[in-house]
Amino acid sequence: MSIPGTFDKRVQTNVCRIYGGTLAVVNSAEENKFLNQTILQKTGGSTNESYWLDGTDFETEGTWKWSSTKQEMAYKNFYPGQPDDQSGNEDCLAISTAHKGQWADMHCYEKLFSICEKDSSAGGTVG
Repeated sequence: MSIPGTFDKRVQTNVCRIYGGTLAVVNSAEENKFLNQTILQKTGGSTNESYWLDGTDFETEGTWKWSSTKQEMAYKNFYPGQPDDQSGNEDCLAISTAHKGQWADMHCYEKLFSICEKDSSAGGTVG
């Protein structure tokens, strides 16, 4: 489910929780491709969109984990030059259609869209 409107990551995380989910966690190239295609469909093919994902390196710079599970990422899809921790303060993760679904670290206060996911075993869907 995508949440209409742009908000910082903290707000988007809480909105996903209200709906019983989390920001999207990406565990494979197939999942990443699905998310990128979903974003392109929802935006009418716009190639200038970024959406929050659940990842962060807030605890230890350069060690990327999924916020909802605290597990270190097994799959990563950063675009060249990323993560760069610009200004020493980019600790949140976004997927970008401008970079064909690759990721970048971003300032957590940036206002982006989000994609929430819900555990399908609990009757939810990813979308």
